[in-house]
Amino acid sequence: MESSWEPESEWDTESLWDTEEPFNLEQIKGGVGQGKRHRSLYQYVGWLTKQGKSKEEIEEIILAWNARNRPPIPKEEIKAKLDWCWNQWAPK
Repeated sequence: MESSWEPESEWDTESLWDTEEPFNLEQIKGGVGQGKRHRSLYQYVGWLTKQGKSKEEIEEIILAWNARNRPPIPKEEIKAKLDWCWNQWAPK
C-alpha cells in the first residue's frame, strides 16, 4: 500500500541541497540527532537514488541508518517518506 504522505509545507525539494550546513554524507551515515533527521533522510535518499539504487535497496539502507539516529524516526514514517521521495525522484 502506497502512502499519501506529502510535505507539510510547499518548500522546494532543491532547497534540501542549498543550506547553510553542507551535505556531509559521512556525518549523515553515522546517524544524526533530532532536528537534523528529516533533512538528512531526504538528502540521503536523494543521494542513494542518484547512485542508481533500487527502492528496496534504499529502504534497507535507510532503515539501518535510522537505527543510528538519536532518536530514530518511527519506521512507518520512514516508509511513508521513502515512498514520497521515490515517487518524486526515481527515474521514470
